[in-house]
Amino acid sequence: MLASALSCYEYGGAEKIATRLWPQDRDVPVLMKAASAPADTVTSGWASQLAQTSIADLVLTLGGATCAGELMRRGMALQLENNAQINCPSIVSAASDSAWVAQGSPFPIRQLVVNAGASLTPKRLASGFVLTREITEYSTPVAEALIRACVSESIAIGIDSAMFDASAASTSRPAGLRNGVSTLTATAGGTVDALRKDLGQLVQAVAGVVGNNVAIVAAPDCAAKILTQVGPQFPYPVFASSGLASGFVMAVALPALASAISQIRFETSGETVVHMEDISPLAIAPSATPITAPLRSAFQTDCVAFRLILEVSWGLRAANAVAWTSAVTW
Repeated sequence: MLASALSCYEYGGAEKIATRLWPQDRDVPVLMKAASAPADTVTSGWASQLAQTSIADLVLTLGGATCAGELMRRGMALQLENNAQINCPSIVSAASDSAWVAQGSPFPIRQLVVNAGASLTPKRLASGFVLTREITEYSTPVAEALIRACVSESIAIGIDSAMFDASAASTSRPAGLRNGVSTLTATAGGTVDALRKDLGQLVQAVAGVVGNNVAIVAAPDCAAKILTQVGPQFPYPVFASSGLASGFVMAVALPALASAISQIRFETSGETVVHMEDISPLAIAPSATPITAPLRSAFQTDCVAFRLILEVSWGLRAANAVAWTSAVTW
């Protein structure tokens, strides 16, 4: 077991990191990142810099703009827990659901229209990597902070890329919010007026769902232009996402966005074998064509294997809750 294998390290080192990040004592198989190598203290770029004082600068330059988490917090946020599926029905609201009545007069009792809405099933997002024992010992507690930052940013960018694309749902991932939604034509002209007209048609397209509870999601360059050209009086929150290519802008009706997420599992082992492949990792199991390379035994090479697994899902509780355009001219 990892704890017993590392018990000789009374202070710091891999045991300290494992204890903080993985309170359970167990060995787990890990699917890793095209024949990749473990981080060590001598290979520049991966990751001799971890053992140097320049680590703070490296952390500050990692990752990109992410906003999926912010949208999920503002929408209907649920917990997966032990549920294999969560149904999030939508209620169709209309002005006729309420009525003006005179004092002392009875008010009407309406029957609400409930639709199927979104059905959320857990989808797994995972990341893994290997570090040599030396890198975990010579850079503690810096290595721990870097590991947390790297994997958190990797997961965040992965969620952004999936949430804002147009891909259909599959057995491994939820559908992107643009899936099945036709693009709106961007306004020609390339002026501030074109910017305002594009934002206006995007908001108008989704405002019928929930009124003004709308968020704008844009590629980082477009988000910067919106914030600087329209100004602080703009009534809708604007988020930049690296999951959108330059020129893409979206509007999302926030109450229609339902999401469910599990607790992040961060686990580590010093006694496992991993397939060091970052494109198409294979299961390590007896077969007619067994995997021979690139494999690494963490135990035999005195390394520590880390993995992070997050179960997450999202969906829309109403139609017309997302609008988008691309190739804006401003």
